[in-house]
Amino acid sequence: MQCFSVKKILGILVLLSMACLVHAEDAGPSRLLVSHREMPGTWRATEVSTPLTVGPDGRIYFITAGPRTSARFGCFDPVAQRFEQLADLGALAPKARVRVTAAIVFDSRGTAWLATAAYPTEAGGQSARIIPYSLKDHAFGTPIELANRSIVELGIDAKRGQLLVLAAQNLRGSFLRYDLKRSAWKEYDALFVAGLAKMVMLPDGQAVLVCGDDVYQYNPKKDDLVKSGSIVPPMPKGSRPGTSSGASALATNGKTIYGITRADDLLFTIDPKKGAVKIFGPVFSGPAAGEQRMALAVGVDGKVYFAGYEKHQGVVGIYDPHAEKPPSAAAMASPARVLTPMLSGSACQGKDKRVYIAGFGWTGCGLFAFPPLPEQAPWSITDRTYECRHIPADAVTLDGQLNEPIWKEIAPLDTFVTAGPDPQPAKYATAAYVAWSDTHLYFAFRCTTDGFNTAGKERDDDIWNAECAELFVCPRGADAPYYEIDANPDGVIFDSRVQTYSYLEMEKQYKPWAKSWDGMEAKTKVERDADGKVTGWTLEAVVPFTAFDGGAPHPGDAWLFDAFRIAHPADGTEEYQAWQSTYADFHKPHQFPKLKFAP
Repeated sequence: MQCFSVKKILGILVLLSMACLVHAEDAGPSRLLVSHREMPGTWRATEVSTPLTVGPDGRIYFITAGPRTSARFGCFDPVAQRFEQLADLGALAPKARVRVTAAIVFDSRGTAWLATAAYPTEAGGQSARIIPYSLKDHAFGTPIELANRSIVELGIDAKRGQLLVLAAQNLRGSFLRYDLKRSAWKEYDALFVAGLAKMVMLPDGQAVLVCGDDVYQYNPKKDDLVKSGSIVPPMPKGSRPGTSSGASALATNGKTIYGITRADDLLFTIDPKKGAVKIFGPVFSGPAAGEQRMALAVGVDGKVYFAGYEKHQGVVGIYDPHAEKPPSAAAMASPARVLTPMLSGSACQGKDKRVYIAGFGWTGCGLFAFPPLPEQAPWSITDRTYECRHIPADAVTLDGQLNEPIWKEIAPLDTFVTAGPDPQPAKYATAAYVAWSDTHLYFAFRCTTDGFNTAGKERDDDIWNAECAELFVCPRGADAPYYEIDANPDGVIFDSRVQTYSYLEMEKQYKPWAKSWDGMEAKTKVERDADGKVTGWTLEAVVPFTAFDGGAPHPGDAWLFDAFRIAHPADGTEEYQAWQSTYADFHKPHQFPKLKFAP
């Protein structure tokens, strides 16, 4: 079922399901239709550390990070629906760990600017860098150094050629301006707690800062920074003063600035012309999340999309400022699930009029888009494809022996690797075969071993806790229900129509899903040498296409699929294997290769 046992996963992974907030007056909760595009597992990213930025070319730019890898500068092309790694930031400082949390910005020439936290210099000491990156030349330029501070927010006034910076030195925050033409810094008087500061840029070059409870505005014409308001919520007379603890996210449509407070998840607006602040109700229906990695974006429809963390789940919400009813906790919404195991991180409005939200978790990173991206073919992060041979209906006799001539003619899947963050060639050899007729899908495994342990006695028992072979197929793409088809050397079958790869949902529903779908027939045979010693086992299986959503494919169609094995020899060790590594859990359909049905 998965690449680690349930007990192990509970100790390692927290996979978070997203939800959509809809207006309370709607008839019950509804799903937010989204596309999920997962980043390559080879990036080993566990978070998107920066806000999402839309570049002049329409691509979406970001920085990723992970505990076992250096930061990576990457982008997503909404047209090609492909991720691209532009640079490994570890090359900037091989002996240091480079981290970027500030937004990527673009100047009038289309050059990207990245701002780092402080890391050691060759001369000693610590400096942050603002580094230009040429998208044309795919190369970094000469960095701008800021000694003894980290850069936490970066903005650009492209017309005036100025970079605006929120910097931190321990807990002391400061606001600075860098003139690109004069190569000169200017620092302003405002001081604040560095961890409680956010900044958003307006089209005319103004910057609005939320620093703790205070709102500041930078006017490029006057070149001054003034305090203009506060986001402390009003409190009943006689009660203790309220607190916002700053903003967890800011976004703008160019006229109004929207934000969410850290302390109570309160939605607020700032009118930059008047300096007026309005505070509304909590964005989520439950207790305050206290999550500092909120996402916020304003769509072309004028609605405000926000995402965060509530009750151990990622949640997404929508606020319509044009609604007739005033915004309040009651009018905001109630939660409903969508299919994703990710926690939200940042958001943006793409040039294609879609809202994109970055999701992350211990199993990887991805982007969620709504309205959904077009599905011209099943989407996967890999172009790897297996040609599934068409065979006559009588070519296979289901006996588990694999002695029919057709199995020798079919190309094997025999390059299995270990599961996990660093795939290596598998110790125990495995070969899988897949074929199809007009009415059935056929597959087989040949597994070598010096012995095995098995689990389960009855159909749909938890056989993956010991030796077994597994085939996963996605007839309608990674975001639709898919099928897990397993068998062990004893011939015990587990087959299931998996309705979501959300771990929390799977933990509750995997047994009912399996009990409600029995599509597989299988036979197995244990192989032994002349002395009776076990040398391996074979599996031969068939599933009618009528058991799958959508029925039989046509020649040239493609599904997503992957082949797995859990090798569990007699000594009690275990080896989790995959033909196409998914780098963690087996239930990662966005990383599955394509199964192309040959004529």
